[in-house]
Order: sequence, then structure tokens, then C-alpha cells
Amino acid sequence: TWNLVEALTGLETGDDWNNNGRGSEVVTVKTHFPQSNGILPDFDERIHRAFIVIRNPLESIPSFFNHIYEMRNHLPVHSERAPVEEWVKWRNAYVDIEIAEYKKFVFYWMDRYTAENRHLLTYEGLTDDLIGSEVAKGLNEFLGQVEGVDPIEQDSVPCVWKAVVKNQPPAEQAAQIARLQAAALNKPQSEQGPPYSPPEQQQPALRRRLDPGHHDSQRKGPAVPRPYTPQQLDSMMNMLLEIGERFKMEDVRLYHIMMGYYEKVREARMKTTPDESVDPPPGGYF
Repeated sequence: TWNLVEALTGLETGDDWNNNGRGSEVVTVKTHFPQSNGILPDFDERIHRAFIVIRNPLESIPSFFNHIYEMRNHLPVHSERAPVEEWVKWRNAYVDIEIAEYKKFVFYWMDRYTAENRHLLTYEGLTDDLIGSEVAKGLNEFLGQVEGVDPIEQDSVPCVWKAVVKNQPPAEQAAQIARLQAAALNKPQSEQGPPYSPPEQQQPALRRRLDPGHHDSQRKGPAVPRPYTPQQLDSMMNMLLEIGERFKMEDVRLYHIMMGYYEKVREARMKTTPDESVDPPPGGYF
């Protein structure tokens, strides 16, 4: 989402580990805190609002493992899907921990900020062909509520969303983006086309142009299912129910999101033991 935020606001973003060296001079800071791989930045006390991105743990946990697999094997980020046998070994050791971390993450950010100072969006919604651009509009509006942030006009959001999230830029930008993505994947210069000259350092009143060199996930390898054990799926459903019930009165939308996720996990659970009955969620959608 950081690339989308930069495209919407024209401002630079950062991360909790300050990997890009931008420090506090950023419009947003990405973090997975309080999960074990996330931290709070040094200037945390200056952050008074947050947008929270959640995804069905059925999919987000394998995606996180793909990232770990890339790091362990010195592969470019968002480039490879791990083999199923590697997933199974990791799953057996760590999935229960990740389920607990998921709940901890949602509880922390929902409790930290009041409703007017937080914005909840789902990965599924943001990437959906039908509603994704509307979800991006909601994010654009939330970002623009801060003094000093002047996001793009709402009418322009669908075009930017399509270029950044769906990787479908206008035709005139396609060649440049292909060169930047080749560079991001460390391809030889001979395969990259003419060299790209980066824009000048950001100046006040000048909108920072989208750098599509860091593109959304284009992982290679077969998109095969990531199997869970019945017990792991039961734990996942119980966790989603706990989150939903915890915030049912405070944020009914989060409740329905959790129930929608529950139903997806339940479908996977029924496939593992077709003869066994699994209770449906109390009702919901995302």
C-alpha cells in the first residue's frame, strides 16, 4: 500500500525499521507492530491516526511465509512462491503463533485509536476489480484529513488505483514501468532498455511522481493451495470469532469482515473432513 499512498499524496512514505532512511519526514509509516517482526518508530508519539489493512489469515499467513522464504533464499521481494513442502514444514512450527499474532495486531490498533482517527480497509476490497477503486477513494479521503496532505482529486483515484494496485498503467507509461520493474528484479542491463534517470529530490509544492519500480506482488510459481490441518483451521475460526465478538458493538463493519473471513476458513475446514459438521458464522460479509 505504500506505493499507492505515495501516488495519492505525492509524498514519501516510510517504514518502522526506517529501511529507506527517510526518518520522520514521511506521510505514513508502515508497521506490523505488535507482531514480532514489527516495531514502533522513534517518533511514535507524533502519530495520532492510522489506517489499518487486514486480510483473511487463510491467505495472509502463507503470503507472509512466501516473504520469509524469499529472505532465507536471498530472492527479490515478491518474486517467488515457496514450494508446498517448505510451507508444510514452516506451518507445523509457526502457524499457531501467527494466528495469535493476527489477533494481537487487530486488538492493538483498534484499541489504540478512536473511530474518527482510524480507517479500516481490507486487502480483498482494495484489490477487488469492482470495488477496489472505491476503497482507494476512502483511503484518499482519510489521508487528506491531515494538515499538509493534499491528495489527488477523487475523480483521478480510479486511474491511479488501476496503475498501482492492478499493475495496469496508461499505455504511455508502460515502457518506463517495464524498465523499472526489470531493475527491481536485478535483470541484466541489456534486458532493461535505456537507463532511467530518477526524478529530482522532492521539493515543496511539487508532487512526487509514482515510482513503479517497486511493483505489487508478481510472484512466480504455481498458485497452489496452502494446506492447513483441521486443528489449525479450527484455531483460526475461533480467533476470528473472538475478534468479531470483541468489536461487534464498537465497529460493526469489522465484525462483518471477521464473519466473512470465518466463512472462507470454514469452507476450507469442511474440505479437510467432509463428513464432519462445522458451525456457520453468525452472519456477515466483507
